[in-house]
Amino acid sequence: RTITSQKLPNGNTRLVSPHHLNVADFGEIMVFENLKHLNFEEIALTKVKRLLDNTFRLQITFTREKKRISQNKVVGADWNMFNNEVFRTSENKTIAIPKEIVKKANELEVAKDKFKSLRDGEYNKRGKTALWQKYQRKQAKLSAKRANILTEIYRKLVHELVDEFDTVIIEKIDAFEMRKRSLSLNKAQNTGKNKRLALIKPYELSKIVASLVNKQNKTLIKVDPYKTSQVEYGTEYEEKHELRETNKDGKRIYVSAYTGKEVDRDYNAALNIKEWGLHPEKHVKLRDYPKLNASNLVEII
Repeated sequence: RTITSQKLPNGNTRLVSPHHLNVADFGEIMVFENLKHLNFEEIALTKVKRLLDNTFRLQITFTREKKRISQNKVVGADWNMFNNEVFRTSENKTIAIPKEIVKKANELEVAKDKFKSLRDGEYNKRGKTALWQKYQRKQAKLSAKRANILTEIYRKLVHELVDEFDTVIIEKIDAFEMRKRSLSLNKAQNTGKNKRLALIKPYELSKIVASLVNKQNKTLIKVDPYKTSQVEYGTEYEEKHELRETNKDGKRIYVSAYTGKEVDRDYNAALNIKEWGLHPEKHVKLRDYPKLNASNLVEII
């Protein structure tokens, strides 16, 4: 018969990382809750249960009663590079770089490019002269100033995302994913995207999110970004769509060919990110690639 519950030996459960346990006779188990606070010497019984949906539940019984942990507040967030927006959350909150910061960053970018042009012109005419070095220092100073301004605002915006929640779920976007997305765009679209990437840097933001989550002893889940914006939340229907149309609030929308409803593209993506981060077995990628394991679609930090 199918084993639905299994008791595990005591004294052989150890913490590998805040979200990974090594359990005797079972192996390494990934869990959503941060377990750093647990005292494993007080474990009386460890049991693994197979649920009806084919997922597992780890049940730990302690020798002393533990206070119940308050309800976990979870938010999903979509990387957003539209109108200087950084995140759109599953609470339908927009987190954006303030207009005055955008203006200052753009002014510094123009000034930096001016000295870069002068530097390159001097090099082409006379090589690395004293004047070339002067232009080089000016360009580097302006570049550093711009980067510092943006890093400081990134930290403030990440606090807006993280502070009110216990678990934050974002897309896992690395250099490979950004290159893949670039190849899917035409030249004109890529030019605009590269300008936005100069202002909004998902990789740097991701590191700041991870650092703050760790500092506040919270949980960060990174989910595979596959089709997060194409699947209509709450359905299995998916479609590719143009992202040029906006509503009266300036949000990117499309009209669903499935329901006929107006869909807020970025809010829809944030809802999918939250849902698939908490329940990777529901991720649409498993439908397209059935040999994949659901646990490979999320990374818990």
